[in-house]
Formats: sequence, C-alpha cells, structure tokens
Amino acid sequence: MSSYLSNHVMNHPKIKVIPHPEVTCINGESRVESIETRNSITGETDTVHCPALFIFIGAQPHTAWLPKSVLLDDKGFVLTGSAFYTDPSLRSHWSLDRTPCDLETTVPGILAGSDVRAGTTKRGGFAVGDGSLAVSCVHRLSAQS
Repeated sequence: MSSYLSNHVMNHPKIKVIPHPEVTCINGESRVESIETRNSITGETDTVHCPALFIFIGAQPHTAWLPKSVLLDDKGFVLTGSAFYTDPSLRSHWSLDRTPCDLETTVPGILAGSDVRAGTTKRGGFAVGDGSLAVSCVHRLSAQS
C-alpha cells in the first residue's frame, strides 16, 4: 500500500485498524453486523461492531514456497509471460517451443496472477482481469494437451 494511502487510513477518524488480527467469525443475518477477532501475537479476542469489513493482507508477495524454477523479480514477485519470455537473459528458463500464456510462469502450466505477478499495478481491476485471463490460459493449455 502506498504511504499516502496508508497514512490516510491510519489517521481517518472513522477507520479502525486492527493489527495482527485473525477474523474468527463474521456475524450478521443479511449483512455484516460484527466480527470476532483474535490477535495472532497476543491471543487477545475482541468483538467489533461494524457494517463492513475490508481485509488488507499486505503488499509483500509470499512466494518463498514456490519451486526455485519459478523465476521471481528482485522484490519476490512472479515473472510471467512476456515479463521473462521477451528478455533474452531470461528466455532460456522456458523449456517449450511454444510461447507462454500471459499468466504462465517459467514452469509450463503453472499460472500466477494479480498482486503476486510482477509488473501489475496491484489494484482490484487486475485481479478481475487476471482471473478472466486465467480461464483463457487454461483453455489454451488444455487444448494443447
């Protein structure tokens, strides 16, 4: 999250930021009325009465679990499609004769999208677009099998 937006959220009188929460329950009949949280550091629990919930999981990609054959940029975001295929120094990491799908990583058949993908603007629109693009990639890959 950009610092200007982070500062705005942290200083807004109508926004309550809850550090280290685990949402354990969302309560309400037809809409969110309250949430129950547990602090992952202290174990403290709380009930927060609220009409809405926004979950922000951070801006750091959690990609350490991926196999080393999936190339990442220097910030840990996954390189996909043309981000590696058009770069002569990285192209050798692609093992097939065909070009990769836009969301395909350096491991054929493994797709990555949205915020974890290198070069995106980290906005909701990318998530929606990449979700739709993933369907096209899956159709393309399954037709080649």
